[in-house]
Amino acid sequence: MKLLSDEARDVVWGDHEDWEKVESEVVDNNRWSIIHEGVFKHIPTGKNYKVDWCVGATEMQDEKPFEYEDEVEFVEVEQKPVTVMRWVTV
Repeated sequence: MKLLSDEARDVVWGDHEDWEKVESEVVDNNRWSIIHEGVFKHIPTGKNYKVDWCVGATEMQDEKPFEYEDEVEFVEVEQKPVTVMRWVTV
């Protein structure tokens, strides 16, 4: 699902009545930006979508989500159990 950047910004800021946040987390950062990933529920359809966005890393970095994009792609996702292998101390 594609949204205009202003509408997508409203979704991630929680200001869009057709969307609700399911979860979000910081997934990476660089010198200027903090990268977030979130899952949002589209209330009219009941479907869940994932999207990534950046915000400025400091108060001096004036970067809004999707500031440099005209359209934003929200990718449909579903929740499934996942098994993860990790190295643990013996």
